[in-house]
Amino acid sequence: MFGGAYILSLIALWLKSVSASTLPILPFAPFLTVVLLKRSLASSFILAAIAGFHVDLLSSDPFGIHALGFFFAILFCHRLRRLFSYDILSQFAIFSSIISVTMTINHLFLLFLFDRRVPFDRLWWLTDWIFFPVLDGLFAIVWFYGPLLAGQKLYRYWMFYWLKKKSLSQN
Repeated sequence: MFGGAYILSLIALWLKSVSASTLPILPFAPFLTVVLLKRSLASSFILAAIAGFHVDLLSSDPFGIHALGFFFAILFCHRLRRLFSYDILSQFAIFSSIISVTMTINHLFLLFLFDRRVPFDRLWWLTDWIFFPVLDGLFAIVWFYGPLLAGQKLYRYWMFYWLKKKSLSQN
């Protein structure tokens, strides 16, 4: 499941990097949601750092800033994971939006530490803190939750078929 989620994130990152228009999504926000809801804290940190490393490879920001931002997003959202469930679609989308907001705040703070200028306009607060996290929640539903749920169902049906076929052949 985690391999499939990671591949979906890498495909979204690749589509975001090669598209002519910039897609206002954070491709690894749903992946971090899956990891945080299903794995331990230590493995979540490792997977977040690996995901951040892949974003850093395609970014013009200082190297390591995304890995560090993803690490802090996992750290800040770890306590909230008990309030959300992977199995409920709306909770998965809301938690993905919360992780998206946390990643945005972390990125701004880290860019401020590295003395990078971030342009602020009047609608920036509205778009980056309300509209884009909602878009990331919708992205999590469409791009992640549907394919991952379909993959789990197919796996269960296949295992049921395989076990049934195996038990019939033993008789």
